[in-house]
Amino acid sequence: MDFASTDGTAWVPLGSLLGSPAAPALVARESSDEATIRRIAEYERISAIVWTVIAVVQILTLVAIIAGLWNLYAAWTRFRIVPHIHARNCQVPEAFESITGLVVIGLINLFLGGVVGVVGIVLDFVVRDHVLKNRHLFDQVSDEQLPV
Repeated sequence: MDFASTDGTAWVPLGSLLGSPAAPALVARESSDEATIRRIAEYERISAIVWTVIAVVQILTLVAIIAGLWNLYAAWTRFRIVPHIHARNCQVPEAFESITGLVVIGLINLFLGGVVGVVGIVLDFVVRDHVLKNRHLFDQVSDEQLPV
């Protein structure tokens, strides 16, 4: 037995999830759309963390400090877009359409930062793919500008 809620989740008896229909507690079950949005936001957060780690390593080595500073900026913009993904801001897919930024950061990392930035680029393309495939989920109008 499911109990609908206003935010798109369904409440189901905990016992039915644990195999015991007698348990009275209710737990929230995400809708597939909410789960997809949550997953995309997590991927973007992971991307931001990866870029931060790469940036710190590059900055500390001093050899790749320019790429490290650029990657730190990239990480900061990724952290800032995560709340917009959670809010299903309709501007999010537009921010992921162009690959120019990914090409630029890829070239900077290739020439100034070594090949370690390839991990971040691959992850960014994965996030981009998920956002664009699920653009229909980003349906909330917002006046707030996205970080670029």
